[in-house]
Amino acid sequence: MNIKLRYGNKNIEFSLKDENVAGVLYPQSKINKKAEEIIAQAMSAPISSEPLYKIVERKKPDSVAIIISDATRPIPYKLMLPPVLNELHLAGIKSQQITIIIGTGCHRANSCEETKLALGEDIIREYQVINHNCDDELTSIGRLTDGTELLINTMAAKANLKIALGSIIPHKLAGYSGGSKAILPGISGRAAITANHSMMNDPRAAEGKWLNNPVRRQMDEAAKLAGLEYILNVVCNENNQVMVAVAGDVENAWQEGVKHCQQISSVSVPYKCPVTIISCGGYPRDLNVYQSIKSITNASKLTEKRGTIVVVARCQDGYGDDIFCQWLKDAFRPEDLIERINNKFVLGGHKGSVVADIVKRHEVVLVSDLTEKEVKNLFMVYQPNINSALRYVEKKHGPEYRAWVIPYAGLVLPKVER
Repeated sequence: MNIKLRYGNKNIEFSLKDENVAGVLYPQSKINKKAEEIIAQAMSAPISSEPLYKIVERKKPDSVAIIISDATRPIPYKLMLPPVLNELHLAGIKSQQITIIIGTGCHRANSCEETKLALGEDIIREYQVINHNCDDELTSIGRLTDGTELLINTMAAKANLKIALGSIIPHKLAGYSGGSKAILPGISGRAAITANHSMMNDPRAAEGKWLNNPVRRQMDEAAKLAGLEYILNVVCNENNQVMVAVAGDVENAWQEGVKHCQQISSVSVPYKCPVTIISCGGYPRDLNVYQSIKSITNASKLTEKRGTIVVVARCQDGYGDDIFCQWLKDAFRPEDLIERINNKFVLGGHKGSVVADIVKRHEVVLVSDLTEKEVKNLFMVYQPNINSALRYVEKKHGPEYRAWVIPYAGLVLPKVER
């Protein structure tokens, strides 16, 4: 069987014996309409909300903030932004009244090239586009019910109308991405993001779970406090083509989108395999280790205990977070990372504990741009290419091993039927 996996901006192709492949798992991907039509239909019938132009007519805002995701999220903003901007302009908003804020959370800022690739030169030329910084230019807008002070991007805080554009995919902590996540962590300060993510060990804070999820509940609270009034969210397939769009109320529109995402991303298998072979889906999903962990977590759900996960992820940005990197360098064994996060939650370090939890249960073989030393710091097995990784797997598990193959592991919501 010929297999093709994304690696950065290219494909890696290899062959597996048919008897080694238990199945190749994809999310649903069928497209019934053009993306422009899907988005227009969603905006013409917003959920639990007035149309955007009517919100503008009612509020008469002096300034508008449009919050988008950063370079780690492959979202079709070139299709989503124009209809939103057009509706704002038709309602009387001028270009100079609009600021597009890249909601980086605690990630690094988008580079100029990344922003140009995501938005296009015309939008960058006509509108102010800024990166959020979770440590600078923040304004307090009150406290959350747990007492955490919520500081958000100052430009967003000053805006009379706040709009968020994003995508909905399974998310390890928040259940699903999108919706109120644009505010927290998107444009929030580090302390609030830390408080929110510190609930990661609550069993209700898990991928695919959003009802009674304390992480998501706090995100929703933050969005209300910030005054986020309108969202446009999409559900895309592995090729980043729009399958579903929802617009309107922050919570209700998002929940409708989640229902569609559940159907599209859910993958059920009858049993676990000793081997799982995955790609994160290429750039930007494999931009760094920090982002790639999401896909590895999904693969672990379909892999037998002590089994092997082969990960194809370029990771051209390295580990992706300075604190995460330092924690890995400081650890002598996976247990050190878990003990450290249990003693004190530190944003960035929390990803180290996720890695530790996985490598304690499974062997992870990484094919990437990282050096052998960098891979070993992750407590993973270094292999220079996919063919050497497959030879390693066959030597360990024997020639008759069975494997699940997941070409877009970050986009599936895997479940074992028994």
